[in-house]
Amino acid sequence: MKTPKEIRREILEMAMETGINHIASSLSVVEILCVLFSIAGDNDKIILSKGHGCLGYYILLQEKGYNPPLKAHPDIDIKNGIECTTGSLGHGLPIAVGMALAKKIKKEEGNIYVLMGDGECQEGTTWESLLIAHQHKLDNLFLFVDYNR
Repeated sequence: MKTPKEIRREILEMAMETGINHIASSLSVVEILCVLFSIAGDNDKIILSKGHGCLGYYILLQEKGYNPPLKAHPDIDIKNGIECTTGSLGHGLPIAVGMALAKKIKKEEGNIYVLMGDGECQEGTTWESLLIAHQHKLDNLFLFVDYNR
């Protein structure tokens, strides 16, 4: 797996080549994404709720052999590793809660990892989703909040 430093360099190169902005948002999630991609198994899903931090996400998907379309926010493309469209604040966690609940109901193995931005904590859907996750005891859902550092 590439190092965070290598990914940061590629983020800058990708931003220059594609014109995709939000470079700082992409840089702030590199370490978290590296950890998630290193621990995620075949039955796991990684949801980038902080859609505007997508450049490092694309680089790590490419490293796993996917070919995600390079857009300013991820659009659903299951065959290329993007499980849901994100970009609007607060949408990734509710989708992830639904995925985790479905896995639990179907007794399927695997975890759902969600990376969201701190601004999403101001959205009502975030708190509603957390209440639902708690109510259903979703022990297969893991949430990471990026504080832009």
